[in-house]
Amino acid sequence: MRLGKHKGTSLKQDSRRNKIGLLGPFSFGNLGNAALQQTLVQHLTKHFPNAEFYGCCIDPEEHADARQILPFPISRHVLRPGPQGASVLNRVKENASQGKPKANLRWIKSAPLLSSLLSAARIVGFKAGEIREELAFCSEAHRFAKEFRLLVVGLGGVFDEVWGGKWGDLYSIFRWAVLARLAGTPLVHLSIGVEEINSRLGRFFCRAALSMAAYRSFRDVGSKQKAEALGVKGEKHVFPDLAFALENGGCGRTAADHRNPRAVGVSPMAYCDPRFWPIKDFSKYQNYLKKLSSFVLWLLRNGYEVVLFPTQVRMDRSAMEELKASVLEDLPRDLHARLSVAKIRTRGCDVPAAWRHTLLPCGHARACPLGCEQD
Repeated sequence: MRLGKHKGTSLKQDSRRNKIGLLGPFSFGNLGNAALQQTLVQHLTKHFPNAEFYGCCIDPEEHADARQILPFPISRHVLRPGPQGASVLNRVKENASQGKPKANLRWIKSAPLLSSLLSAARIVGFKAGEIREELAFCSEAHRFAKEFRLLVVGLGGVFDEVWGGKWGDLYSIFRWAVLARLAGTPLVHLSIGVEEINSRLGRFFCRAALSMAAYRSFRDVGSKQKAEALGVKGEKHVFPDLAFALENGGCGRTAADHRNPRAVGVSPMAYCDPRFWPIKDFSKYQNYLKKLSSFVLWLLRNGYEVVLFPTQVRMDRSAMEELKASVLEDLPRDLHARLSVAKIRTRGCDVPAAWRHTLLPCGHARACPLGCEQD
């Protein structure tokens, strides 16, 4: 595969293509990812006012947001809503199941050698089915990419092997980069982050996906240096995280937001929680909750009100509930009313305490100071 400048395409408007794809796992209830998606739509709309936006997500069944971003799957493991998208893998599996023999194989299983051969054949058949499904997805994804005017990767630390491994987001971004090249669709990387990538294959996926871009910028100097170390050539710009450009749409702080100047929002995270975190360490998770519980207790005992809220509404909810239980266990009953639980929230709190850096731009957009803990 020849890597380098994206020939034959440009960033000029193409009236024949009215779709812009936002590539990355923007979904899964992550407030930071949602802020990045909203920022991209806000600013791209100014340049392409008639564009239709498609968000590449890992959960297309989530409700479309107020701007009606349409979902499309980031990989073959996610089905696009509706009969057309949902039929891709089902059709492959149905065709494969029609050819399964119904003969009794009990006599094969009774012979050790034949049983081993049968197990090997099943493994080969499984791998063949995986390849068949991948090719089916790539075929439809290529047709879909040909309708794009632009494919944008604007999700912070998307190049990271810790979450999902080399065959997770790294491969997904690489796959879409190849499909965009074949479809003649410009691929753009905006303020992306390059995190921990250790395997040779992971480094190849990252280098190839970045090299096939028509434009690339990084959210920090460290990410740019990592890309250079991987061998990525060409222009490489550095700009802050896209979410810092989020326009609050008139939802900034008002007089009503100062009704309780001693309210503190605390957003716990499932740090090292074996149920969710890729690095599973229950003792670290317990120690983290213990420290956070002590901090919340100090706030409550010193006259502050505390609002617990998640920034990753699925992953962090368990940590939030366990933190609440720990605090209430040591808190005098007459102070229980000072502790409450809310959905994603920064308004109404003077100082949200963030344990995910993705909340920083959201607080910035609402002119709200934040306190953070760095591990």
